[in-house]
Amino acid sequence: MTVTSLDSESQLREMYPTSRDILNELHSEGAHVRHEVNATKLERYLFHNDGNDPVKFNRVVFNFPHYVAGGGVGNKDKCNKIHRHRQLLLNFFTSASQVLAHDGQIWVTLCAGQEETSLETKTRSAGDTWQIVHCAAAAKLLLQDAHDCPVDALADLGYYSVGYQSRDKAFWIGNGITNVFCHEATDHKPCFSIQWTRGISFWVTDEQLFTEDLLLDIIRKHFLIKTMTVSISLLDEYRCVKSGRKSVTYRFNILSFSLALFRDRVNTLVETHLDH
Repeated sequence: MTVTSLDSESQLREMYPTSRDILNELHSEGAHVRHEVNATKLERYLFHNDGNDPVKFNRVVFNFPHYVAGGGVGNKDKCNKIHRHRQLLLNFFTSASQVLAHDGQIWVTLCAGQEETSLETKTRSAGDTWQIVHCAAAAKLLLQDAHDCPVDALADLGYYSVGYQSRDKAFWIGNGITNVFCHEATDHKPCFSIQWTRGISFWVTDEQLFTEDLLLDIIRKHFLIKTMTVSISLLDEYRCVKSGRKSVTYRFNILSFSLALFRDRVNTLVETHLDH
């Protein structure tokens, strides 16, 4: 087991009074303890097993991540920007996926209200969440499982929170949710799939030949049935008075139970195959 901290050992001992005993226990149990490790740049560090061979991890755990603007705990003048938290998650997932074993898992626990999944009890609009599933999808990771965080068990092990509003004050960890991510693969099914909606408009050159079934067949050639589910619906149609030509606008929904569909990936598919 490898345990890391962003802080130096001296900073850790100063911030967390119980850290000395915890570090001693980790060392006595044979854990590899490393300090000043940036979780968004894990691929830059050399991690080895007891035989000094490079390793990839079966599990990477990040409990209650949060972005701390310039200065860290005690800096009250910095705003808590939600897009910074999303960027932190995105950078972490991108990095962690590179040191994760093929069948490994990434466990990330968020506080209540930060989730967008169905387990969230403190529901908010999608724009007010950290959008963790979308951030992970950008690193081609699927949400494999999600469950309530065992906060009582963590407390028994000596865990306590600090950093509420960038102050030396505990934050609420009750009702937190632990999200389990894995590499996308045909045999990995997500418990929370991302659905995207896109619109396309075009002129119908042959009204006798054109049908919705034909359009759906064309779309499915590029959005493969084995990996994606696509449905379409007519939004609008228009006929030019002068030329008599007909144009149509369709909305199509894209869903996958084996691929991590992130925004850029979907946009590339649409622009490459349907915008011409």
